[in-house]
Amino acid sequence: MQNCKVNVLGTEYAIYHRNEKDDANLDGKCRDAYTDNSTHEIIICNKKEDCELGDYEGYKKAILRHELIHAFLYESGLDSSSGAVSGGWAENEEMVDWFAIQSPKIYKVFAELDIL
Repeated sequence: MQNCKVNVLGTEYAIYHRNEKDDANLDGKCRDAYTDNSTHEIIICNKKEDCELGDYEGYKKAILRHELIHAFLYESGLDSSSGAVSGGWAENEEMVDWFAIQSPKIYKVFAELDIL
């Protein structure tokens, strides 16, 4: 994957790949990515030296799906309406993971049924 830009509900988001040590929001934070809604950027961490994953490229795709779901929820205004309570559903990592993990399977069924 390379750095690129993508349209999320009318807002352009830049996707960057950075080394952990080159980004204060990654360095020592035990995270592999983040979405900055204030700058409309998604940052994906390059493979760390101690990473033991055999398919890091596949893992980065899953991470990017997760971060894009955050961006879609934010651009829909759903983060603020669910944020009235701490950890509201639209900011909940488990909910975002569910969408990110299941979306390829949902897309496949939609494509098979030609309902996209």
